[in-house]
Amino acid sequence: MAVAVNVPKVALDDFNDLKIKKKFRFMLVKVSGDGVVTHTTGARNASVADFKKALKKDECVFAIFDHPTSNKLMLICWNPDTAPVKSKMTSASAAKAIQDAFSGVGSMLQASTDAEVTELLQ
Repeated sequence: MAVAVNVPKVALDDFNDLKIKKKFRFMLVKVSGDGVVTHTTGARNASVADFKKALKKDECVFAIFDHPTSNKLMLICWNPDTAPVKSKMTSASAAKAIQDAFSGVGSMLQASTDAEVTELLQ
């Protein structure tokens, strides 16, 4: 079941800084209450290793990654196996709303392990 998720202007501004101004390599957003908050951003010169370090093993987030070689924006739903069930359910129910809010990203990709992230970013 999809839920309505409020994406505040500050999160959209961060997204536009990534997408248009090329200020960030990636941004992580998480569902908090009935809205989305920017959890962290990665500097433009951040590596894939930096991105993977930002993904916590016990927290579901949505990552928007500006791939350095393909110049495509990737939306990755990070749902690690060790995350709490409630977090996984909230993330799954908000996925469509988040994908719709951040226009210009490709299809949503899913990852739950470092190996899957590595495979997605090749």
